Amino acid sequence: LVIAPTNKIADITTAIDGIETTGVRTNIDAGLQIAKSGFSTDEGVNRYLILLTDGVPNNSVGTSMTYSGGTATNTKATLKSLVDSNINIITVMTGVDSTYQPDPDGNLSPDAKGKTYKDLAEEIFGTQAQPNYGKFYYVSDESVEDTITKDVYNDVKVVIKNEIKDITVVDYFPLDIV
Repeated sequence: LVIAPTNKIADITTAIDGIETTGVRTNIDAGLQIAKSGFSTDEGVNRYLILLTDGVPNNSVGTSMTYSGGTATNTKATLKSLVDSNINIITVMTGVDSTYQPDPDGNLSPDAKGKTYKDLAEEIFGTQAQPNYGKFYYVSDESVEDTITKDVYNDVKVVIKNEIKDITVVDYFPLDIV
């Protein structure tokens, strides 16, 4: 968990700036499961999960093959379980290379043979125009902070509108004052 729920943009920016990479593989499935366990089970509350990723789940809980169909299946199942639990998902993908093929010959996984990073990401998350789970943003590395602090922030803020009906206005001023 990078940051506890907050509406303070400065805290969000600091948390984003503090993210460091560890290792060479991304297990999005494990991160999603950890996030899901941290949500309230109370009904009627707004729950949002913001996933900031390069979009390519290399591993998942219960699999060891990089880019395998099992990894995609497990990650999609976890995403669906979040949606089924009424958790709103907003995915921000950055650094997704639409030309590089991490496993062109299928040596690591036949499921990745000849596919680009973008192809692999879209199998799980869909596209920005047609996301599979919640809201979806493809962004450049340079625009991550701006996208999160503006677009995503607007996606999650709650606007309360109160409509006033059946109002009676009573004039308490005597006619000589009017």
